Amino acid sequence: MSNISQNEVEFSFNGKYLSQLKWLYFFRSQIKQLTQAMEHFSNLNVLQLIDCGELDVLPKAIGTLVWLQTLYLNSYGRLTCLPETIGSLVNFWM
Repeated sequence: MSNISQNEVEFSFNGKYLSQLKWLYFFRSQIKQLTQAMEHFSNLNVLQLIDCGELDVLPKAIGTLVWLQTLYLNSYGRLTCLPETIGSLVNFWM
């Protein structure tokens, strides 16, 4: 990833690689939101967002991640609600 700003992470990889991603981890990131391109993370099992103080929204696309089992949010900043499409997670920590 070459052009990463403080507030946005743009996933511009080929879709076939994104679909193989199983674990995504952000630590002390200044991101405000995750991309709708998460819909392509079809095999994502674990999403960890730790000390992301500027995070204010999770995309609705997170609900399409049928393999997502663990969502870990710690010091989630401005995030006030989860998308209704979140699905059923095996493990969820806030």
